[in-house]
Amino acid sequence: MDTIQKQEEHSSYIDIPYPSNLFDESRLTFEIKGLSPERSYEDRDVYLNIKSDAENVNITTWIRGENAIDLGMKLIEHGKFALESNMINHQLIHSKNQFKKYLDEGIVEEVEFTVIDQNPPNYGEGFRLYRIKPYWVEGMAPEYNENFEFECVIYWSTFDDKYADQLDYYTHGCSYSMIGYDRELELNRFNEEVRLMSGG
Repeated sequence: MDTIQKQEEHSSYIDIPYPSNLFDESRLTFEIKGLSPERSYEDRDVYLNIKSDAENVNITTWIRGENAIDLGMKLIEHGKFALESNMINHQLIHSKNQFKKYLDEGIVEEVEFTVIDQNPPNYGEGFRLYRIKPYWVEGMAPEYNENFEFECVIYWSTFDDKYADQLDYYTHGCSYSMIGYDRELELNRFNEEVRLMSGG
């Protein structure tokens, strides 16, 4: 039976750009090396060194093999989340641009805003997730896209001028309806909070 480790230790290097300030881009270099028991502090270590070519960063540490695996799995998990979030955001940008095009073309008769989540994740109080659905001017629905709609998180301003600007952005002056959002209730709640904060 083989009892000798026949794999040679070797380092892997990962070079990652990151913005260190507004005008320059530094790079982080990670050196990662699994160590044999003879060279490990605790039999099963992974050597990790992190350096920056611009910042004063030079960190060296040793991580147990099982902890290195846990770290790697978490990096995969959160890396996937970040990439998926980026794709969703790009889809939203595309949908907003398409929606604006339809508004500019004057083919939207009414816009319907329907609340589908009162507390969307990663947002604070007052933000809601809406399904935004345009209703077309008769006979002017876009070909192949007559069922167009999209989801978007919106915080409607409690200030009338800002609210008017938001409505103009999303409707270009055409009629609209709100389902699940009560503006008068929101204003009353906001005014009450202001009154309490001012000691009134």
